[in-house]
Amino acid sequence: MTTAVASDIKLQILRTYKATPQTIFEAWTKPELIQGWFGCSHNSFLGCSTDPRLGGAYRIAMEGPSPNDPSVFRVFEVTGVYTAFEPGKLLAFTWNAFPGEESLVTVALKPVEGGTELLLTHERFLTETSRDNHNQGWTTCLDSMEKLFA
Repeated sequence: MTTAVASDIKLQILRTYKATPQTIFEAWTKPELIQGWFGCSHNSFLGCSTDPRLGGAYRIAMEGPSPNDPSVFRVFEVTGVYTAFEPGKLLAFTWNAFPGEESLVTVALKPVEGGTELLLTHERFLTETSRDNHNQGWTTCLDSMEKLFA
């Protein structure tokens, strides 16, 4: 059996939001808030579940066009486990969106004048293509989060 080894390919995105660090943290851990910002414009949010604690699991389900055939819709899930959990400060979780590729997402929050600075680091991609695709997805999601807290 061959096991894929994670690489040092990563992306980082820095944003500032007009909300408290605790509010932003809850937007990442409460299903009713996640559904307000998570997903791309071409996907439909189907639902999610979270167990917001260190070692707890999460699951997010969406439906959207298949990358290979946009006329075919498919349901896909992202799952993982929280590996760091400091309310209002730091959240990290494994990210399983594609078979054989488990990556790591870290969300660091810092209070700044007028709101919160969010630094998203997504690392351990197997390919630059995967990183670039995730960068596009995260950019869309974080834009939606900005609208949520505008």
